[in-house]
Amino acid sequence: MLVLGKRIQARRLCQYSALKVQESLRVSQAILDDAIKPTQPIVLNDLLRWRHNLEPKEEALIRNAGKYLELIRTRLARQLDSIRDLPLLAVLNPYISSIYKNYFASYETLSRRKAPKTSHENLAFTEELEDMIGAHTNNVQNLATGIGQCSSILSPEETSDVLWENLRLRIGTRILAEHHIALTKSTASNFVGAVQLDVNPAEIVESIADLLTELASVKFGFSPNVRVDIGKDVTFAYLPHHVEYILMEIMKNSFWALCSRGENVAEDNPVVVTVIRSGQGVLIRVRDRGGGIPPEHEKRVFDFSFSSVTKSHKKYEDDTDRSLAGLGYGLPMSKVYAEFFGGQIQLQSYFGWGTDAYVTLPSPFTSINSNR
Repeated sequence: MLVLGKRIQARRLCQYSALKVQESLRVSQAILDDAIKPTQPIVLNDLLRWRHNLEPKEEALIRNAGKYLELIRTRLARQLDSIRDLPLLAVLNPYISSIYKNYFASYETLSRRKAPKTSHENLAFTEELEDMIGAHTNNVQNLATGIGQCSSILSPEETSDVLWENLRLRIGTRILAEHHIALTKSTASNFVGAVQLDVNPAEIVESIADLLTELASVKFGFSPNVRVDIGKDVTFAYLPHHVEYILMEIMKNSFWALCSRGENVAEDNPVVVTVIRSGQGVLIRVRDRGGGIPPEHEKRVFDFSFSSVTKSHKKYEDDTDRSLAGLGYGLPMSKVYAEFFGGQIQLQSYFGWGTDAYVTLPSPFTSINSNR
């Protein structure tokens, strides 16, 4: 009986393994099928149409859940496919491999889910989206680290292509997930899903300035001041964490540049921020007198893995260094965020003097379908 029991157990184990192989093959084929589908662009105006939705809320949420399930699954498939296209040694890199496993697990979960038909099923779908966001929190850091470690086997073009593609898709996936979660859970009255109706860039600047001042004071013992000279009352509808990320990276570079020139320069030359409402949206200028960008570096500042920090500072002493200095993908990622809805970032640098960074972000009804 003992031998028979072991045989039955072994047979079941073999059957289970065969089923798992079949399941993996099924998912892999589904990834290939979804990866060739065109990705529908995400338009700011579409996210805000919920303000004028005439359907009962529960029916609209259920319909939206089915649509977003398909859109997110397609984006995950495209991300998986882009990683598969890398050379084998790059795919086997532990950081890149961990990202692939994360995306595969999320895709596998969503591929088993049918479009929600009830409010209860929509809530279950929302919980899966929350789990997915949490699981993918470190993916950007891991991707940049993994790609950096594979620089000897990847050309600069391959590096740029895989990072740009994955970041655009990741941003889109996260917007869709967070928007549906927020619509389902009904956030504050000044939000429509993930879109804040009254984003105030000046308030964001002041909040970032407080954080960077604290970090600079710990690292250097001093810090530049920050002044918003025009536009403290300008607001517009946008995703607040996009604006926060862009301004954080630009201001971080300004703080580092000023502090690196010494206490007198830093304290006598504030970072000046100007916010102007334009016909296309909002224009934000961040001006510093941190010495500007060397001419030989100007064309590379938006390249991944390029950092404005000198090699002598590359070995960060602590987390304060890491928070203040560029990690090589802050400005490129800011560019991805700015361009996602049709905005842009432009730098005008005067070497030996300072740099002006211009951020243009479109308002609703002027945004462009620039993402996929």
